[in-house]
Amino acid sequence: MAKFKEKIREITRRNRSLRLGETIEELNAYIRGWGNYYKLAAIQKKAEKLDGWVRRKLRVIKLKQSKRVYTIACFLRDEGVREDHAFMVAGSGKGWWRLSKTRESHRALGKEWFRKQGVVSLQSVVCKG
Repeated sequence: MAKFKEKIREITRRNRSLRLGETIEELNAYIRGWGNYYKLAAIQKKAEKLDGWVRRKLRVIKLKQSKRVYTIACFLRDEGVREDHAFMVAGSGKGWWRLSKTRESHRALGKEWFRKQGVVSLQSVVCKG
């Protein structure tokens, strides 16, 4: 698990100058390989936790790439967050990791949004027979 997390940290570093789509492609290849290797092990619960952690790391990347208060707020608003809540989150002085845990971030960048972006779930790879 430690090696898996270290590689995910390397792929999802915030200071890499890759688009989110490129990061997702690299991440998907690693998750598929790792999931297929450990498919026979009983790691369904761990896979669920790791999926949540990976999604949070991707939320951080998306928020940081938006950079400014206005663009973050517009993105959140476009994804269905109320405008006043979007601007409160975007204008917050909290760090990226903490902002990625907010209810508004989860609402805008939920499992469905990641599915549309093509993010592979470790849990779905491991649980496929």
